[in-house]
Amino acid sequence: MESVSTFKNIFHALKKDMLDKSAKNIELQTEVNEVKREIQAYRDTRATTLVAPSIDMLKTPETRTSDTQHPSSDRKKKSYTDVADREHNKKFKVTIRSKGNHTPQSTKELIKTKINPTGRKVGISTFKALKDGRILIEVGSKEEIERISSSITEKYGKELEAKVQELRNLRLVIYNIP
Repeated sequence: MESVSTFKNIFHALKKDMLDKSAKNIELQTEVNEVKREIQAYRDTRATTLVAPSIDMLKTPETRTSDTQHPSSDRKKKSYTDVADREHNKKFKVTIRSKGNHTPQSTKELIKTKINPTGRKVGISTFKALKDGRILIEVGSKEEIERISSSITEKYGKELEAKVQELRNLRLVIYNIP
């Protein structure tokens, strides 16, 4: 009798626990469905369709009307000659190698804190660690690269070695073209 009573109590406790969990599950499911509906409503209001560029895009910006202009066309469109122009796309690079046992992370922190490129008015476009432990810094002008490399060699010439990479003038010859 005692064991039957214990089984009944356990069975009722499990049944009550199962009902509580199923009620909680239903509550969470309705909450998820409500959020899904809100997301879908937001997506429907923000839906955009892809459209082929119109002849309006060929007009100058002054002749375009603001109501026909696509929001993403605020950027300046570049022509092929602008993209291929080597003078504007030049990146001046310097690689910094540790003469001692500095990790690339510690070298980066040393450069950021002690050299302070932003204080020297150097606009860095790339600042990353290479696989071989060196640090690569890319800037937009030759003066900036000279400023940063000279400050590194002046202050930390014994610990760090800065090597300015020279740009090559590559040429390509194509034969048998009519």
